Amino acid sequence: MRPNPLPAGRLKRFETVATDELFPPRQPGQSHQKRVVPQPVGSGWRLGLVLPAELVLACVTPVIANACVKLTQRRLTRFAVSTLGIRVQARVRRRARNRGGVNGYNSRPVSVKTDGSRKEAEAGGGTWVRKSGCYDSSETNARKDRMTMRNRSTLTRASLAGLVGTLAVVAGAMLPVAQAADATGTFKGTVTLDGAAPALKPIYKKGDANVKDSAICVADADLPNEDIVFDAGTKGVSNVFVYLQKAPAGYTAPAVPADPIVLDQKACRFFPRAAVVRVGQEVSVLNDDDCLHNTHVTSISYQFNEAIRAKDRKGLKYKFPKALKTPAPVTCDLHPWMKAFQLAVDHPFATVTDEKGNFEITGLPAGDYEFTVWHEATGYVERSLKVSIKAGAETKNAIKIPASKIKSK
Repeated sequence: MRPNPLPAGRLKRFETVATDELFPPRQPGQSHQKRVVPQPVGSGWRLGLVLPAELVLACVTPVIANACVKLTQRRLTRFAVSTLGIRVQARVRRRARNRGGVNGYNSRPVSVKTDGSRKEAEAGGGTWVRKSGCYDSSETNARKDRMTMRNRSTLTRASLAGLVGTLAVVAGAMLPVAQAADATGTFKGTVTLDGAAPALKPIYKKGDANVKDSAICVADADLPNEDIVFDAGTKGVSNVFVYLQKAPAGYTAPAVPADPIVLDQKACRFFPRAAVVRVGQEVSVLNDDDCLHNTHVTSISYQFNEAIRAKDRKGLKYKFPKALKTPAPVTCDLHPWMKAFQLAVDHPFATVTDEKGNFEITGLPAGDYEFTVWHEATGYVERSLKVSIKAGAETKNAIKIPASKIKSK
């Protein structure tokens, strides 16, 4: 006699239905009697609604992927056990229809006896089953035991399969993150002057008394003409913008840097002369001179015009609200020779050449692009420079600026 595995009050529910409503007679002429149909307990579908959110979290945040794996394994196991249990019951019922037995077992019809005694059951030639509380035959009990062991084995295999599937899904989600660096390439090169270098005279000589605020602007040195700045040895041109007009299709730009771009004013000159700014990134304007300056930004989508006091190291703040096709000029209305240029972009694929004319743009997704090359003395150097980026490789390009195109003001 098997012990009752369930406490009182938690036995499976049973519903009594007519045989001819669900199953045909097992043999022709057999009388129709009411049979016992177990009802599925629990669904497990609610767990399935939580599962995708955890997998998405593992994709987006690989740092916590290990914790998500453990949690997902437990929930997927419970989900597989509950779901497969319902499917096994459904298959048992289909067998019952085909074979004409009760729940897939070829047993004789039995009736519910939830309140009968053991003696009443044995008096009828059967066995009292404490688990279900119904009168059944010994043969049926043996078949049920075998089916129960078979179902448990199936559920165990399903649980193991669920664990393996979870690990595979999470590993697959983390794979693109691990391979992200390998799926990008680098564009680098130099911009040089092609032809005879122009001789640019200084705007004002040192100590020129006709210069506004001459004691500050030309006290220590000549005021140089910086319309074009290049290296005398390599002819590499600095302050050249190399950028994409738009981000690659499907690319999600990283967050805007929290550190501001600093635009300082020293000896009546802007530093830096050329800079790339992300849309929404803060620009901090400082004044190191002992005189009043005025910072005037002019672009199609944005205007900024504010005076900044002498020796103001806290400065003024502004942000570009939209991306620009060409760099915006920055001037000082009080000292008209002061100039700078700032390019606002909504992606990180833009840069400015250094003092040797070198540039480098990293993290470009593999593909074909058209870069814009722009300089203040020439305007567009290249409107559509075609470049092919390969994953894990560097693409180099040498760009030349004809000396005849330089227009110094």
